[in-house]
Amino acid sequence: MAQVSSTKTVLALGKLIVDRVFPAAPTNDNTEHDLTVIDGTYSYISDDFKHQGYVVKKGILFGVWMIPLYDNESPRKQVGYISWMISAIPEDLNNYGNEKISCHDHLTISIGTDDKAHTCHGSALNTQTGGYYDEGKEFKFSLSGGPGEDAIVTITNVGNDKREVVVKRVGH
Repeated sequence: MAQVSSTKTVLALGKLIVDRVFPAAPTNDNTEHDLTVIDGTYSYISDDFKHQGYVVKKGILFGVWMIPLYDNESPRKQVGYISWMISAIPEDLNNYGNEKISCHDHLTISIGTDDKAHTCHGSALNTQTGGYYDEGKEFKFSLSGGPGEDAIVTITNVGNDKREVVVKRVGH
């Protein structure tokens, strides 16, 4: 499969987030995806969550989400999925919205939308306001998709309800 490259620079709140060359996202043409294809800058917006949110169970704030992951073109094209399982113990379970909370985030990302998609997962401990990503702050995850297939994912709330997701393969 031929790869097309593009340079993507994102500037948000006066901070350079990405300035690299990324291959194009994979298509759903049933070709095998290798790990080099996952490198790229993707996005999602708040509306993609629909009615998903946190619940309180037995004193723990708990959230499970799965949403489409898109390229950064216009109109947006779905290139995969991203999902989270997040748990936290805020000081006040009834009023956690403005509280800085330490959250265990387990992240799964799939590039591709069929059973040949490349999927990686990993976890991080992040401090977030109300359990949501603070604007302008980078949240990093170390992911693994199998032996020798590690990646770093950085999610940044760039404002206007948009999040940038940068996936970068880590060589061994």
